Amino acid sequence: MSDKELTLFAKRLSGILPDMMGEFTKGQKNELTRGIISLPQMTILQYLYRKDTCIMSDIANLISVSMSAATGLTDRMIKNKLLKRSRSIKDRRVVKMTITRRGRKVARSVMLQQYKMIKKMFGKISKEERRKYLGILKKVHKGLITERTQK
Repeated sequence: MSDKELTLFAKRLSGILPDMMGEFTKGQKNELTRGIISLPQMTILQYLYRKDTCIMSDIANLISVSMSAATGLTDRMIKNKLLKRSRSIKDRRVVKMTITRRGRKVARSVMLQQYKMIKKMFGKISKEERRKYLGILKKVHKGLITERTQK
């Protein structure tokens, strides 16, 4: 794809994505859509929902921020009883983050609403179109992960 074609693609996609995100969040009533937690905090919650526990540097890498920025985000999450902080017994410098029961409940609620909206949005296109779209998203995701781990 030439630079001109890529620029046109970026412009078109930039015009579509805000509408899609708006539709995606319509009708959802949860901590994310009510502004109680931010999108980066929801990303952290969903990550810990799958992992249960991780170290602070994993969180900083996940959302591509400094350790101090990750600490600020997680401090607010701890205050809201979504996460719990502990230190490694072997090395006190290592900070572990664990999702709480309340954090699991919030993450599960948001993810359930997301699943329902995905089914609604993508139920309007064919099985083959969904398969192709998912294949493209997997390629983009793999590229992003590879790029993040090489930093």
